[in-house]
Amino acid sequence: MAEATTDPIQLPPGPNASKLTQTLVYVFAKARARTRLTNRYGSGYSLNLPKYGPTLVISDPAMLKELFTSGNDLVTRPTTLGKLLGPGSILSMIGVEHRQRRKLMVPPFNGRRIDAYVKIVEEEFLREAQTWPE
Repeated sequence: MAEATTDPIQLPPGPNASKLTQTLVYVFAKARARTRLTNRYGSGYSLNLPKYGPTLVISDPAMLKELFTSGNDLVTRPTTLGKLLGPGSILSMIGVEHRQRRKLMVPPFNGRRIDAYVKIVEEEFLREAQTWPE
């Protein structure tokens, strides 16, 4: 398992094209770009994108699992979606604050509870569909 450190992190290598070029390639040829970048740099590489700056891309499921299940604060930057949703969003929280909020949110989303929601959602949908014009 990786260890948290206060030393600056050196991101893995990635393309050295301009930010604009990297963005255009990634937006308009995402699947092909990901395949080529993974073949060239491996399962973890960096992009430098406008607005977001240096961005780490990970495609290895084991690396992702370690990153998201580690008790250490390996990632200290809020996600892009977190920036969009604001400071109160769990996606913009880090460290202890994120773990505490996640513990509160996870129980309603376990398998048995989700199964119980199916009937409620189905009933609400059917009730709402009856109000639609024919």
